Amino acid sequence: MLEQLQVSCQTWRAIEIFEGPQALDQTGYICRFSEPLARQHVDLLYVSTYNTDLILVSEESVERAVTALQSVAMSSHSSSPIPHFSMNEPHPKFALQDDEEMMQGDATDTHVLAKLENELHLVNFSASLVPKFTHALLQLFLFPKDPQTRFFSYTCYGDQVTMILDSTDMESLRPHLDSVTQHDHLWNAIHIQASAEGIDSSVVNFAARVLAQNHIPIYYLSTMNDDFILVPHDSSVAALESLQMITLLNSR
Repeated sequence: MLEQLQVSCQTWRAIEIFEGPQALDQTGYICRFSEPLARQHVDLLYVSTYNTDLILVSEESVERAVTALQSVAMSSHSSSPIPHFSMNEPHPKFALQDDEEMMQGDATDTHVLAKLENELHLVNFSASLVPKFTHALLQLFLFPKDPQTRFFSYTCYGDQVTMILDSTDMESLRPHLDSVTQHDHLWNAIHIQASAEGIDSSVVNFAARVLAQNHIPIYYLSTMNDDFILVPHDSSVAALESLQMITLLNSR
């Protein structure tokens, strides 16, 4: 079975950051934690959940990462200023899929951006309820109604489960809505494809800073190959434009 899996050659350690569901509506929250790690050149994967964020760093970087994050933990990050983006500093290169000018020439270091059209629901429930949801979960995992276009995420950490579902999959969970916590607004996902050189560890911090400066709250999901930024549905166009605009300005 292992030969069919893509396995990272690194061993990863998770750093838990608990802030509660109110962080979902805050701007600059992820930025303030990714910034000190970026300054220390610590590679990371960022996984948001409904109540808790998880920062994955390599085994050899975990002590350096914890030290870098201590300054954030000891300060009131809700009142500290968002680290400002400088046009002179290096940053990942983004382009839209149909942006022929940006994709011309050597685009091996370019991350392609795409806004997924799915309207997404963010829900949370106690892991103790998994047996009660068995039928709905089996349907979601094994028998998706629209597998070609769906966006589905299931994260279990501690005693909590967080799921991201599109409207079609949400129907499978509808009989259990009285047992789950659902966030107030709908979300859209911006897909950041890995460049030919692989995912750049600075992508999380760069994207988080740009969107924080545009007052857009985000929910972040790193994967082994690509990243996904969830933004409120009403802010999705502005989020995509702000990420692309920084790249355009810096390339002139």
